[in-house]
Amino acid sequence: MTLRYTDSQIKSKIYFLRNLKLWLLFNAVSSVFLFGNAAQALTFNLDGGADFNFSADTTTRAGVGSATGTINTSTGNAGFNNFFTSSYALLGAVNTGTANSTAFSQGSSSAVSKTKYTFTDADLAGNTIQINFSYAFSGTSGNPGGDALEVSFFDNIDGISVPFGNPITTLASTGVASVSFTADNSMLLANTAYDLIFQLTETTLGGTANNTAFGFDTVVIETVPIPPEGVPEPSTILGLLAGVGFISKLSSKFKSQVKSNTFKI
Repeated sequence: MTLRYTDSQIKSKIYFLRNLKLWLLFNAVSSVFLFGNAAQALTFNLDGGADFNFSADTTTRAGVGSATGTINTSTGNAGFNNFFTSSYALLGAVNTGTANSTAFSQGSSSAVSKTKYTFTDADLAGNTIQINFSYAFSGTSGNPGGDALEVSFFDNIDGISVPFGNPITTLASTGVASVSFTADNSMLLANTAYDLIFQLTETTLGGTANNTAFGFDTVVIETVPIPPEGVPEPSTILGLLAGVGFISKLSSKFKSQVKSNTFKI
């Protein structure tokens, strides 16, 4: 079908197509600039075997474990089933012992980062503070009972503890390659120095000791930008760009047929 237009109609349609193309292009570009420029994230990497100080009650133990140590090479609930391939942080047991040993079956053991971490108002305003690490948790009968591992930031000045997620209470004797927890930003204070603490609490819940051990390594603390509301999906941006291409092609086709004052559709 062939349509004929007056000069004013031709100018009007060319103007419309040009503006439509500019509008699509503006939306595509602004989506990238407005939502693709999140604040630069902070990242801190910690080695379980080198970047922590250890302490424990007299009824339990804490320290550095080795890849060739008895507890790492022991299988089943006696150890970590060769999960660690280098030195790591060990809570609730000794390197030469086993996870389900009755020698160190109750009390509290902890690993405290040698470095303190401080965040500015800007760091906390548009980010969440997350922690990632690998771990193995092994011990009595495949069930830790009331034993639990907690991860937190601790402010030594005000004595405030900020937990990362919920305590770990489920055994994982063969290890977990990576787990992620988020701190409650509303509890964190800007420009305050925090210790990172891993604490294992072994109880005698039910009248018997629940013998467990916890090992961890490859710790990463990072600020993760919170996406603003209304962030477009990549497919939406691609759709806008495709629209620009289509309108450009249509506009070019329309102009090429202006000389004959006709437009074929």
